[in-house]
Amino acid sequence: MNQREDAAETEQRGPAPSVSTPLLFLVMLGVVAAFSIIPVVVSPSNSPLKPLLIALIFVPALLAWWFWARQRQHPQLMFVLALAFLTGQFFSTLAQIVLLGEAYSRTIAFMWLNLSVSGLGFLGGLLYLWVQARKGNRN
Repeated sequence: MNQREDAAETEQRGPAPSVSTPLLFLVMLGVVAAFSIIPVVVSPSNSPLKPLLIALIFVPALLAWWFWARQRQHPQLMFVLALAFLTGQFFSTLAQIVLLGEAYSRTIAFMWLNLSVSGLGFLGGLLYLWVQARKGNRN
């Protein structure tokens, strides 16, 4: 009888959440952050903003790892990790635009496009999380 009750409980609750998908996403986020600093590090610019921009690229990845370590069962975990990815891309593109400037006139339009798309995606994601939090407070 207990086996039937356990099976019924499992069907109602659904499968256990997988930690492997967020962990894989975090590893990829770290790899992307590491590769994103390469154009900034090798740029010929001697701007005093260079170390700050390099640090800004890693901050979203570090915060994503911290959030995952603290909130592994959070219902919006993957969404928050996606926001961290968008933020890292935003800072990476911003760093390339600031340090490389107009030196690469053909690619600068694509950099601005990447910057605007990642920035708009981040703002849209924040708006979505805010709406979800407001719905949660009403219930």
